[in-house]
Amino acid sequence: LVSKRKKCAVFFVDVDNFKVLNDSHGHTYGDKVLKIIAKTIKDLLPDDGECCRYGGDEFVSIFSYQDEDEAYDYATRVEEALAKKDISVSVGIAFSQPGLSLSKAVDLADKSMYRHKFMKFGDRRKNEQ
Repeated sequence: LVSKRKKCAVFFVDVDNFKVLNDSHGHTYGDKVLKIIAKTIKDLLPDDGECCRYGGDEFVSIFSYQDEDEAYDYATRVEEALAKKDISVSVGIAFSQPGLSLSKAVDLADKSMYRHKFMKFGDRRKNEQ
């Protein structure tokens, strides 16, 4: 990842039920929500952090850390700050390790986000059968 000497955490942020939000309030409103999310993610990042929109309603951020608790605290701060604005997101985390590419770390953070979302909402398939 970013440096062989630094430990990095990668975060995958996904907006919960974004399609419903867009369908009920319109795409202009959805665009405003995405801008609020991007600003919140960026504002809460440490100075060496980076963030980008990954696609649709998904964002990726990365920063170096000393202790894994810093990463978990960041994810919690993002979720809590957005919840205060009535925006629900799920955040997944992956940690750098020798031989792990950035693309694989993003994939692992994405999988972590889905596990987190599952814990929040349960298995939707059971409700659709």
